[in-house]
Amino acid sequence: LYEETLDIALSTSVIDNAELMSRKFFESSSHLIFHHRWHKSFDSIENLKENKDIILKTPCALHRIESSYSEKYCLGMKIDSSELNCKAILEDWYSILSFVESGEGFAIVPGYIQSQLKDVYEFKIPHSMIQRSVHYAVFQRKLRKIESFKKVLNFVIRDS
Repeated sequence: LYEETLDIALSTSVIDNAELMSRKFFESSSHLIFHHRWHKSFDSIENLKENKDIILKTPCALHRIESSYSEKYCLGMKIDSSELNCKAILEDWYSILSFVESGEGFAIVPGYIQSQLKDVYEFKIPHSMIQRSVHYAVFQRKLRKIESFKKVLNFVIRDS
């Protein structure tokens, strides 16, 4: 963005300085996804809150940079995230999705990560347990004067 090779980027952080600015672009809920292989262990979020050892014993994958999803979930569950049975720390959400789709375990992912496999189940995580993730459009300040650009930035997508 500083080099002006990009017009817009998405970030989970607000950036506001002399050259760049941010606008909220969309919010995403979170959910726990797992392969049917683990279905006997997972029957509801409430069940997991009552039986925390299920979540600690089941293998999981974490995002290398965005580990805050799992940390927030563990905080809501009142468990230490370092106790998770982490089998993989991966670079991107789609690698994490592949981990789950191959039957390796579970993951806590943003709401926009969806599996098309019937063998992959999901539980939406209540907002009381983990807050929505907010994503911001980051762009050059001078671009906000362009009419078509204004239309894009005023359009906020909400994932419920």
